[in-house]
Amino acid sequence: MNKMITFAVTSLLTSLAFAWPAVGDSSTFVAVSSVSGATSTMEVKITATAIDAAADTLTLEMVTLAADGQTQTETQTAPLSSFQQLAQALPMLLGNCAAVGGVVEVLKTDAGTFDTCKMTDDSAEQTGFIWFANVPFGFVKQTHTVIATGATEELVLKSYVNGL
Repeated sequence: MNKMITFAVTSLLTSLAFAWPAVGDSSTFVAVSSVSGATSTMEVKITATAIDAAADTLTLEMVTLAADGQTQTETQTAPLSSFQQLAQALPMLLGNCAAVGGVVEVLKTDAGTFDTCKMTDDSAEQTGFIWFANVPFGFVKQTHTVIATGATEELVLKSYVNGL
């Protein structure tokens, strides 16, 4: 289940991170997954650790803390320009949520209360939703259900820090 959540977060960050990236940006999520009736809860902290504009890279560190206390740390790079382009779209998305097919919702998490744009996030393999807001990495909640297995996963923002 840990790998499923890691994959979900990695996929989301490389394709849907809207907030302007800065070194030190950090978001911590509570991640809950359920497969065949077995539920797993953990925390996932994502931090922007380096930006290299010349190489067009953003380095991210993802630390996963399982309920049993085990920690896993992974570092990956992503295209900085993708984050920057998508960051520019966030104000338009939040300001025109209904016009782009979303639903305006106020969402309360441990990190605070946020004005969000809830968007459908469906593919051939899964159904789900993402709640976008003006926070590091651009989202405060994500839910998915894998069509073939019925496995579910949910990420909810617990805390965040705006970087430099």
